[in-house]
Amino acid sequence: MSPLADPSSRYHGLVLYHRVALVVCAVAGVLAISKPPETLARVATVAAVATATISPMMRVAWLGVRWWRRRDFAFALAATGLLVLVTVSLVVAVVMGGDG
Repeated sequence: MSPLADPSSRYHGLVLYHRVALVVCAVAGVLAISKPPETLARVATVAAVATATISPMMRVAWLGVRWWRRRDFAFALAATGLLVLVTVSLVVAVVMGGDG
């Protein structure tokens, strides 16, 4: 079976990233519970939100590149637009502070 025909090989890097991110978030969460300083809890929260945001965006970026290579420019442009929108939203949230 060729590497392209094996669907599990395409997602190996993404699955590995998810596993590492899950372990890091779990450890940060346990530390936040055992040692309640506000900074550690904030770091754990940021790590969880970053993981939940970055994971689907990696998939969108991968699909955008794939669509570009297949010359499906409409979907590649849509993927790029979504990535730009999320990036601008992140920058605005960081600049505004996010503390409410």
